[in-house]
Amino acid sequence: MDYKKRYGLKEAPFGLSPDPEFFFPSETHRDALETLLYSIQSKEGFIQITGPPGTGKSMLLRKILKEMGDSVVVGLILHSNIQAGDLLPIIMQDLKIDTSRVNLPSRGNLVPLFRDFLLDQARAGNQVIIIVDEAQNLPDETLEELRMLSNLETEKAKLLQIILVGQVELEQRIRSEGLKQLSQRITVRYRLKPLTREETRSYIFHRLEIASLNRGETLVAFRPGVLGAIHKYSQGIPRLINIVCERCLMAAFIGGEDRISRRHLNKAILSIDGAAALVPGRLYFRPATWGLLMVFFLMVGLWGYLRVNPDLPLVSRALSSLTTAMTDAAPPQPPTYRNQPTPVEKKPDPVAIKTPEPEPPAQQPELSVVMEMPPRQPGPVINEFSFMDQWITLPPGVVQVGLINKARGTLLMVKQKKGEFFRSTEMPVSWPYPSGVYMAGYSPQDTPFIFHPEMAYIQKLELDNPDFWQLIRTGSKTITPLIVLASFDLLEKPPEQGGGDSVRRVVQNWADTWRSMDTEKLMGYFSNVTAIYTLGREQPLVYSKTRMKAIKRDILEQSRFIRLNFSEPICLINPLEPHLAYAVFHQTYQSKTFQDRGTKVLYFRRLDTDAAQSDWKITGKLWIPDPDITIADPMTP
Repeated sequence: MDYKKRYGLKEAPFGLSPDPEFFFPSETHRDALETLLYSIQSKEGFIQITGPPGTGKSMLLRKILKEMGDSVVVGLILHSNIQAGDLLPIIMQDLKIDTSRVNLPSRGNLVPLFRDFLLDQARAGNQVIIIVDEAQNLPDETLEELRMLSNLETEKAKLLQIILVGQVELEQRIRSEGLKQLSQRITVRYRLKPLTREETRSYIFHRLEIASLNRGETLVAFRPGVLGAIHKYSQGIPRLINIVCERCLMAAFIGGEDRISRRHLNKAILSIDGAAALVPGRLYFRPATWGLLMVFFLMVGLWGYLRVNPDLPLVSRALSSLTTAMTDAAPPQPPTYRNQPTPVEKKPDPVAIKTPEPEPPAQQPELSVVMEMPPRQPGPVINEFSFMDQWITLPPGVVQVGLINKARGTLLMVKQKKGEFFRSTEMPVSWPYPSGVYMAGYSPQDTPFIFHPEMAYIQKLELDNPDFWQLIRTGSKTITPLIVLASFDLLEKPPEQGGGDSVRRVVQNWADTWRSMDTEKLMGYFSNVTAIYTLGREQPLVYSKTRMKAIKRDILEQSRFIRLNFSEPICLINPLEPHLAYAVFHQTYQSKTFQDRGTKVLYFRRLDTDAAQSDWKITGKLWIPDPDITIADPMTP
């Protein structure tokens, strides 16, 4: 007899196999499922899923494939050390593509056969998806070969979709310089996170209910505090929750009990970790141990009371006898008498002691808020920035953009006046992060922050430089964009497809459409997937275009009217990735149901970089409410 019959279960509820029937829709898994399903249906090329070990990446993939049905042809790559030359043969073998007619299985001979297979599947209405598990272990050459295979496409659609699944280290690898082209191909990134305490509780009962013979009837109970202790031990990792709960059921079954207690949990942890490890929380002692502890504390309390009240006759005699016994073996001491004056120690001759004179306080160097450049008076920029107006569009006034030269270790603040750029301030800065475009500013809690959409949720971006932060605070009324480059050579020629002014026109048209409350037209400015970034949140909210449209429609239907004002935007193109752009501006929004104001950063991408005319699409938004605004709607466009 096993525990399943005793507890009314048709199967083991906490198995480790990724059975999609047990999929639990936590917040992170539900959002990931919806985002990825839409991305696959939209035939996005590359998709990246990351997360700590055991967070349910394999379960998520199985659930996605089940939802997609028979219209999906899947190749699953589980090897972690595939060389680039072996990748295509392994994929074709997993897809059951007949290669017997190829005399020499070289890449040149296999690629046409693979392309024919993809075309046949496309004509049949099927999607071909390659899923690479533990992708963080693949060599760079193999990852680059995957990118090359993704180039197989028709004039209207991609023939192959690739899902990279791996641990968090995969994010860092793909951002490396050698895989920059692959990073540009990834249009959807999602990182799974552990379950919360409440989600852990719901997760456990969800799996028990799925495995029960009678749905809704669970014969297993948990004593108070056990579920919280399971979450604390597992840290919300589903795989660890499954392992420890399985061991708890076994321990309770062996003990003939129907309620899982901390004692069963401690036995489970002992069997997992191989060492006695009581779950933090309530301590358990045997009755004899409790008795000894009570006697000990009673004796300590009695001793203290007797010391304070020594004049009781019985107590006085007892203390006298005890004191005599304790002092018999001690060295003799000189007698003391009541009212005996306290002996005074003979102090050394004060003349013999020379008191050192206090040293004067050290002169503190003055901190320079910024390092102005007196020899260079403000004026038109030199030739190295002659094409700056092609990359950046700045409104006149105090608004600024920072240019960080990593090779020289300098920050140059640039402003615009009468259509020309001029140097505002230059100062030394040691920038510890990769090249790219960052946003620097202060949060509503007056906390300095550096934001990058891909890095902000992997590590905390900090810069220990008071002069830098003083310059950010005083030099602009809004967020300061920072363009970080190894050198400024990339700025010497204009971008191939429109500059910052093209982004500015898109922002103006988007705002006009928003004011018109035309939902259909408004959604034309958004990409298939939109990320909503919030400072302090572990990862962004990611919405498919369908869900975004429904939310926008609800907001506009309830608004009745919209009053929208925003400042002239800062618009810039990413010199490293010219298909990416940014717009920064201050926004005031008011409707019948809601109002807010703050600074907004819109992230844009040219989705079709090869087209002669390609519109910018909004792929993300960072919203920083003004300090006096306590609540802001994260879904406001």
